[in-house]
Amino acid sequence: STGLSSFKLDSVNNLDFLTLPKGRSDLIDNIEANIIIDYAHNADGFEFFLSSIKDYFRNLVVVFGCGGDRDRSKRSKMLMSAFKFSNDIIFTSDNSRNERFEDILSDALDGSVNRDDITIIENRKEAIIYGSSIIKENDCLVILGKGHEETQEIKGNVMHFSDYEVVDEIYNRFE
Repeated sequence: STGLSSFKLDSVNNLDFLTLPKGRSDLIDNIEANIIIDYAHNADGFEFFLSSIKDYFRNLVVVFGCGGDRDRSKRSKMLMSAFKFSNDIIFTSDNSRNERFEDILSDALDGSVNRDDITIIENRKEAIIYGSSIIKENDCLVILGKGHEETQEIKGNVMHFSDYEVVDEIYNRFE
């Protein structure tokens, strides 16, 4: 016997033993706000993740950007997926590499979303801080794209950056 039948009986109602990797559907604990960090970085990932959590919160505020020097055609699809499932979108940087942020934004907008319908904050830290400031009770700030990553590449320079550390700083989690 493989033990599968007893596994199924023992685990059907209790999956506490499963843990997701850091940066996957990671609801930040020990703060008085709903903030989730997830590594989703394409339209399918956005749709799957956002559709799975939308009904649990009054409003979803989504912070994300699109990587530079990568497939330009997926940028507008990512924005449309975020637009479909969220109440507010904050478009920001996410490893723009050697590409101008304004060019990445232009590809994302691609005529299908009005620039006035989203908030644009190039500095990712400032975007997360702003998102944190506008959520209310039963809302959720969803920070997409970087997940567990601890660097940000802008204009060819790789620097330390962590979505987690920004959230920790905002909510003074470790003071």
